[in-house]
Amino acid sequence: MRAIAVFPLLVVLGSLASLACSGAASTDAQPAADPGSAEETAPRPEEDTAPPSPPSPEGEKDAAPPPPFCDAATGVYTATPAAHDVLFLFDRSGSMHAKIASGTTRWQAAQKALSSLFDAVSPTTRAGLDMFPRGDKPITCCWIDPATNYTDCNCASGELPTGAKRCASTTYNPALVPVAPLNDAQKATMRATIAGSDAEFYWGTPMKAALQGAIQKQAMLDLDASRSVVLITDGEPTSCNATDDDIDSVVSVAKAGTELAKPVSTYVVGVIDGKLAGNAANLSKVALAGGTKRAAGCEATSSCFYAVDAKSFEADITKAFKDIEMKAFACTFDVPKLASGAPDFDKVNVSLKKADGTSATVARDPARADGWDFVEGSAKVKLYGAACTAVKADTSTKVEIVLGCKTIEK
Repeated sequence: MRAIAVFPLLVVLGSLASLACSGAASTDAQPAADPGSAEETAPRPEEDTAPPSPPSPEGEKDAAPPPPFCDAATGVYTATPAAHDVLFLFDRSGSMHAKIASGTTRWQAAQKALSSLFDAVSPTTRAGLDMFPRGDKPITCCWIDPATNYTDCNCASGELPTGAKRCASTTYNPALVPVAPLNDAQKATMRATIAGSDAEFYWGTPMKAALQGAIQKQAMLDLDASRSVVLITDGEPTSCNATDDDIDSVVSVAKAGTELAKPVSTYVVGVIDGKLAGNAANLSKVALAGGTKRAAGCEATSSCFYAVDAKSFEADITKAFKDIEMKAFACTFDVPKLASGAPDFDKVNVSLKKADGTSATVARDPARADGWDFVEGSAKVKLYGAACTAVKADTSTKVEIVLGCKTIEK
């Protein structure tokens, strides 16, 4: 008699599934064989100790046993993408109307890329939109000079706004478009809100107040989801005061977001092409503090953020959004919550299971280049590189989290 194959399944994320036992013996009595049948003339092993197993239903194949990770494995869990709440924080200062190589403006190109991103993110994503500066009316005494592609002004005394409103984080509550499920109506509202500033010229870049307000809004959300802010800017913090206009104040705000009970990460997409642009070293510091550095060692090259250049603006920003979408919204999964206690985090592995039943183990990569790693403490795992690409390319691929076996690392 064939032994029963059993693998313990403690918790299944998403939907409950069962593991079939291959060739299990039946305990029901079977009809006696016809003494005159040809089958009776041949010996039948174990016929005196157990009845034969019932035949499988027509067309049904024995379920494949779980991959042999190790003898000590205690559970295999089918994971679903973690829910995610993201607030897009869009710089609408006047310099965003400077032209890029294609002849369009930074504003138009960023607007187009952001609109495309709305259609690409995971269906588990909730999203909202805010823009800065806020609290001031757009001005008409400044513009982008066509000859120099630089800001020119002819403002009377008192015509430029003061910083009292735009430099206060409370001005940015609530968001222009509060975070909500990213359905067609939400997308349409976000697109219309951005388009409403197409012809407006705003003064200054109150980055600290805007980011602080955005993080505060994300922290107040009551859903158990990953939270992030995507800061899209082409400048340095300006037009407030000596303290708030120091990049270190923005870095402190981003860092504080990651230290909340429910952390808020800050992704940075920054324009660094010429006079009307941000400083790569400064924007890299904000991304690093916000917990979203692009690669190990990026601090040394000031490349922890997503840089966008005038010569390749459209391609750069599209690529940046695609990478952020994959890392933030599509490739993060919950670590199983056990009925009692917590998993041994030195004995967690991740596997990708294809529709044909074959599985491939993904090695943990603390450098976060190609593999998986823990995020948000150890509450979630995130896929990077080829593993994330594979999941995005084939939606039938399942992510499985295996407990009990020593973690395989690069």
